[in-house]
Amino acid sequence: LPAVWPPLGPFLLGTGQCIPAQYHRRFGKIFRMKLGAFDSVHIAAPCLLEALYRRESACPQRLEIKPWKAYRDYRDEGYGLLILEGKDWQRVRSAFQKKLMKPGEVVKLDTTVNEVLEDFMHRIDEICDHNGQMEDVYSEFNKWSFESICLVLYGKRFGLLQQDVEEESLNFIKAVKTMMATFGMMMVTPVELHKGLNTKVWQAHTKAWDDIFKTAKHSIDCRLQKHSANPQEDFLCDIYSGGQLSRKELYAAIAELQIAGVETTANSLLWALYNLSRNPHVQQKLFQEIQRVLDAQKSPNAESLRNMPYLKACLKESMRLSPSVPFTTRTIDTEMVLGNYVLPKGTVLMINSHALGCSEEYFRGWAEFRPERWLQRGSIHPFSHVPFGMGKRMCVGRRVAELQLHLALCWLIRKYRIVATDQEPVETLHSGILIPSRALPIAFQPRAGLCWGSAAHCSLSGDLLWGFPTSGTGREQLFVCSSFSHCHTSLILYFNKLSAVPVQYFNRKYPGFCTAHGSGINFISTFCYKFIPTFFDFIPTFSLRDADHKGGNEHRPTAAGNNSQCFV
Repeated sequence: LPAVWPPLGPFLLGTGQCIPAQYHRRFGKIFRMKLGAFDSVHIAAPCLLEALYRRESACPQRLEIKPWKAYRDYRDEGYGLLILEGKDWQRVRSAFQKKLMKPGEVVKLDTTVNEVLEDFMHRIDEICDHNGQMEDVYSEFNKWSFESICLVLYGKRFGLLQQDVEEESLNFIKAVKTMMATFGMMMVTPVELHKGLNTKVWQAHTKAWDDIFKTAKHSIDCRLQKHSANPQEDFLCDIYSGGQLSRKELYAAIAELQIAGVETTANSLLWALYNLSRNPHVQQKLFQEIQRVLDAQKSPNAESLRNMPYLKACLKESMRLSPSVPFTTRTIDTEMVLGNYVLPKGTVLMINSHALGCSEEYFRGWAEFRPERWLQRGSIHPFSHVPFGMGKRMCVGRRVAELQLHLALCWLIRKYRIVATDQEPVETLHSGILIPSRALPIAFQPRAGLCWGSAAHCSLSGDLLWGFPTSGTGREQLFVCSSFSHCHTSLILYFNKLSAVPVQYFNRKYPGFCTAHGSGINFISTFCYKFIPTFFDFIPTFSLRDADHKGGNEHRPTAAGNNSQCFV
């Protein structure tokens, strides 16, 4: 198989464009690449992936991650699932698979995932500016992902979504980024050279792993001790109590799951939001599905996700165009014929899932973000989309990651309209994972009401209602109208005279209709205000008459002035 020699500099510096898809268009579905000391064969065709899968052994091998092994041997630490091979890998994988790959076990984690997501929604409200933009969206989403996966793995909150973050938590995220950056460099230049010369890259890599293991060991030890009397009641302790793995292997496996779960999950969610921001019609359709399935005051859970096929299709489509992990690997353990080429034992295969997703042959109109393609049965080859790998070495955390991502999309799209702040293209770069070439240009605009603040000027122009906050109003005084999502027609409010309607009336008469931090919601009357579907997706029709709020314990409201309080 003839070799391709790509430019080495961009790969080492982490600034090169994502080129595997371009190489496949130029050299075909299978080609050989030499990158420094690293020699591999790249494949990107469903037929080749299926042939590989059919010939897979009981314990398939992945690419040897030499920098990780070098550190573990240097510090006498255990191997985890990402670097174990053979019978040892099978033994440890079996212990984790019982909890992480069975749907019936994973759905039990939805309450845990939702706990962090609820805090994350508050965090977004706190840090977004008046345009709905974050100063460092990538960092904030990494904090959410870290907090979520650690609560799953350790049963512990690290406080990353609070104002004052513990130094230990920040150091862990920093350590993961450093480890990923340095290990990439040592994959294309001999790790033995770095270790022998004690290069700065090796020093940084070692220090990063030291910090990662320090956090993992402390957290695991605390959890095992807490549930020592009844290990079956706890996720992690139940895995360890089976006796299939040593304490060192547990440390290593959990540390690697953390690494796999933090940046990749956050990155996948951000790419999904970016793709939805560039395709508002898709986002609108997704929002409608969420509103149709969920009651206004109900949090999404694993059960409700079963009724959201379009949400799952949106995530699949995003991971096709922008997979966090653009390729997975195999090291073949016997001679194999693949694509009319004889590959010797020990050949490293790079399975380019990103290149598959960017192929017109397998995805018609591949550049379009079109989730509907996933709802058409039999239209997509099952081996053309493998973002989590395939076969026996498929990502063991896949189901947990999908649960996190599905629930996160549910929370975010229901609460915010994700808006593109510019229309300039965002290129993809390789940095261990597939990252954007610049900060993703997205903003989070709350869907709840039409204007901010407890006092706002509202105007009516034809069917278009708009409002803007007056000076001195604060977001904490926002009136939120939440039940415009329960029906399918336009909303018409009728008033007989100028009046102010008390919040208590709405809360009792129409439960869940509004929430307010103030004395009431004032409406300008004597007009018929029509809300068109531009603003709300599912909108109820009802009338509110003057007599409706005279009885009970409500007080007769006074007339409103020219400036109404927040009209929603």
